[in-house]
Amino acid sequence: MLAPEAEGVQLFAIGSVLSMQDQHDAAAAVFEQALALMQRTHGPDDLRSGSVLNSPGIAALKRKDIPRAAAQLERALAILDKTLGPQHPFVAGRRWTPVAERV
Repeated sequence: MLAPEAEGVQLFAIGSVLSMQDQHDAAAAVFEQALALMQRTHGPDDLRSGSVLNSPGIAALKRKDIPRAAAQLERALAILDKTLGPQHPFVAGRRWTPVAERV
């Protein structure tokens, strides 16, 4: 049996593969499982949780679920902004792109 973080990383990798195969519904479900593990392990405001939260947001965009994508991506950005700072390249590049334009 894997430790919760290792299982979360493994689920994240599986979700990434599913997403690359355009299986966005399946990817979103797996990303949600990974997110739940990371949040239980590290807390909802941890950098690792924020990084994982970005992926179900992208999957929601691919499925054209804009309200869900916006909520998840904005939450992920808030966590990353808080943990990395607003000037970090990973944060700054996302701050100026509205969710609707990422579709």
